[in-house]
This record gives sequence, structure tokens and C-alpha cells, in this order.
Amino acid sequence: MPADPALRALTLRPDPARARWWAGLSLLLVTLTLVVAIASEDGVLEWIGLAVAVAVAVYFVIPVVAPEMTTLVLDADGVHGRMYHVPVDVPWDVVRVARIVRVAGEPVLELHVREPRPGDGGRRTRAVGILLPLGADLVALQELLATRTALGALRAAP
Repeated sequence: MPADPALRALTLRPDPARARWWAGLSLLLVTLTLVVAIASEDGVLEWIGLAVAVAVAVYFVIPVVAPEMTTLVLDADGVHGRMYHVPVDVPWDVVRVARIVRVAGEPVLELHVREPRPGDGGRRTRAVGILLPLGADLVALQELLATRTALGALRAAP
């Protein structure tokens, strides 16, 4: 393992206690909407509500039953892992800015990456948002990003 603290690996995985809490609440939501949908007999909106509740529950149950599907590793090479159905593999050498932002209250790792522009052979910068695992250690992530920025590996976030 490299001695340089900027190159140490940081694994961001769901916090088990928080994941179980939210999964339990989401399953309660599914149960309640199922009861309402059954009681409504032919209520279409109630069944649509049940479908929405199931979709929300899937978001919260996956970190409990398959935490590897919501785990990120930031190492000397870049950011790797999965966020639900999306594989993540972003090398540090294309990242210009990395910061934590909130989208709808959820923490997201925002990376500004340089990539070839299609067609003309030039380059462009685009923002990539990676949803962070439920209960991820944001302090450790912020420290890692600050260390990489101080060493000149990244630019300071605007």
C-alpha cells in the first residue's frame, strides 16, 4: 500500500444500520399502500401508488440485500464500483474537479471530467454525478478529495 495519504483507498459502502432502518420504513410503506389498494377494489390511483411504493422500496432494500451493488472504491487509479445498475469506472487522470453536492437532499459525488469531443477531435468537460451509498462516510470522502486537491491532483471546486 502506498505511503502517500492521497493514494490510500477509500471504500464507501452503505451503513448497515441506516440501510436497514430505511428498508424497514419502505417495506412498511409498501404494506400500507397494498392494504389501501386492496381496500379500494377498482381504484387505479391506489394501484399506481403501490407501484411507486415498490420502486421506492427497491432503492432502500438493495443496500441491505446486495450492498456490493451500492459500493464505491476511490483508490490511486480512480473511482470504481457500482451504484445500483450503473457500473462506475472513472480514472483520476480525466477528473478536473471533484466535490460533494446535494441533489434532492442526497449526497452526490460530482466529477468534472475531460473527454474527447465526438466528431471534431477536441476535448470537452462534462459533469458526472455519482449517487453516494446510503450513510457513506462523507467526512472521509471530503478529506480524501481535499488531500488530492492540495497535492495538485485535482482543482479546487468552484
